[in-house]
Amino acid sequence: MARARIGLKCKAYLGESELSIVRDTVNLTLNKNEADVSRRGNDWDLARGTSKVLSADFQVLDIEDDADVATLMDSFLNGTPIEMYFLNGPKDTAGSEGPHAEFEVMQMNRNEARKDAVVYDVVVKPTDGPTSGLPEWFVAPAA
Repeated sequence: MARARIGLKCKAYLGESELSIVRDTVNLTLNKNEADVSRRGNDWDLARGTSKVLSADFQVLDIEDDADVATLMDSFLNGTPIEMYFLNGPKDTAGSEGPHAEFEVMQMNRNEARKDAVVYDVVVKPTDGPTSGLPEWFVAPAA
């Protein structure tokens, strides 16, 4: 019998390295824009899916001199594309899947609660980067 996947096993990657400073939850939003294809005389509104829309939001810990925080901040400040994966398992495990794209950081809010670690709320969206064929739905191949 198949078992439910657990969020604890999901992985986020910045390039080829696991983004280990993700604090807890990663929210992936996948939806489509739509075109109205309704016709007169039909009682129903009809829609057709057009372009796909993807965004990911997550929190990262602000760790001093961390290269990943610096990479995310560079993407925000300078519009630098960053390759990322958001998978339901390790990248090298056959069948792990999720979005893979060149992303740009669109939002990077810093939270400085007195009784908590400093964290950034990050929102990334696909952009046109140097890697052709992205974004894609990545599925890790069998070894």
